[in-house]
Amino acid sequence: MKSKPTIICVAIAAAALTCACSSTKSSSSGSNASAAKPVVPPPGQITSFVTQKGKDLLLDGTPFKIAGTNNYYMHYGTNEMIDSVLDDAAAMGLNTIRVWGFMEGVSHDHSMQPEPGVYKKAEVNSAWERLNYTVAGAKKRGIRVVVVLTNYWPDFGGMPQYAKWFNKPHQEAFYTDKKIIECYKKHIEHMVNHKNKYTGIVNKDEPAIMTWELANEPRCESDKTGNTIVNWAKDMSSYIHKLAPRQLIAVGSEGFFNRKGSDDWAYNG
Repeated sequence: MKSKPTIICVAIAAAALTCACSSTKSSSSGSNASAAKPVVPPPGQITSFVTQKGKDLLLDGTPFKIAGTNNYYMHYGTNEMIDSVLDDAAAMGLNTIRVWGFMEGVSHDHSMQPEPGVYKKAEVNSAWERLNYTVAGAKKRGIRVVVVLTNYWPDFGGMPQYAKWFNKPHQEAFYTDKKIIECYKKHIEHMVNHKNKYTGIVNKDEPAIMTWELANEPRCESDKTGNTIVNWAKDMSSYIHKLAPRQLIAVGSEGFFNRKGSDDWAYNG
């Protein structure tokens, strides 16, 4: 029987990570404090992949609670900036950090994919090298990484850049246009098969990379049924699972309330 992709349906986004951290802190004062503490391996000893069983995350059979943070500049920051973030995260007892694994076009003098299907080498001014450094540094500190694969918003390229490359009027073509989907898949394939120059490990074999996240805050306002996003997420999750079966997959959506009659974007589905 074929295995099914391990999908975290609720994104491990900044808010989710913050909530996980907050809930861990608040529960530590109760009678079940020991059960609520996150599993934080000693620095340099991340050797096992986090797995999912039902609604639970497990590490070597033990419940794994996320206590994490989000950072948007690790893929172009200096060594000092990256080290400072990771040192602070380790000092706070965090075990997870969410970072960007994309840079379509050129931003902050860095790039991952300056043109469709063209990828920079992991060298100076390459976001690939900065991501390599981030993953290696996080691993040394016992911190796992959630890597986001693109952005709904135009920051660092994202879906708007894909739409521009393929002459589409709106970024929501990202979910259905065959050429865009193939280009995105090529980025995924390149990412999961990329070898980290600091660890010597291919990304898909790196247990410190806990999760691949499909996109930052994906949404499709042109389809109120949600079917476009759901179908896209299923297809892309299955694709990633075939390439990197030992790592988790998250959608990246914030999630929305659906209150009848509301005109507030956060509450109208």
